[in-house]
Amino acid sequence: MKGRLAYAIRHEADILRETGKVGEAEPLYLEAEEIYRQLGEPATLDLANTLRGLALVNEATAKTEASKALWQEARVLYAKCDVQPGVAECNKKLSQ
Repeated sequence: MKGRLAYAIRHEADILRETGKVGEAEPLYLEAEEIYRQLGEPATLDLANTLRGLALVNEATAKTEASKALWQEARVLYAKCDVQPGVAECNKKLSQ
C-alpha cells in the first residue's frame, strides 16, 4: 500500500517538475523518497526514479552538490536493476 502511495506522489512530483513547478515538486519527491527508503530493497528502481527527479529539481535550483550526490546514488541503483538508459543518463549528468 505504501509503495503505491509513494509511486503516486512521485508521479505528481514529476508532473509538477515537468511544468516548471520545481518548488512544489521537491517536497513530494522527498516524501516519496522517505517512503521508498522505509520499504527497502523491493523499491530499488522506484527509489532510483525518485532520486532522478529530485536530482533534476536540485539542478534547476542550483544545488549542485546535492544534485551530484543524488545522481551518484541513482546510478548505483539503476546499475543494480540493470537499467542501462538510467545508468547512461546518470553518467552524462555526472560528467557535466
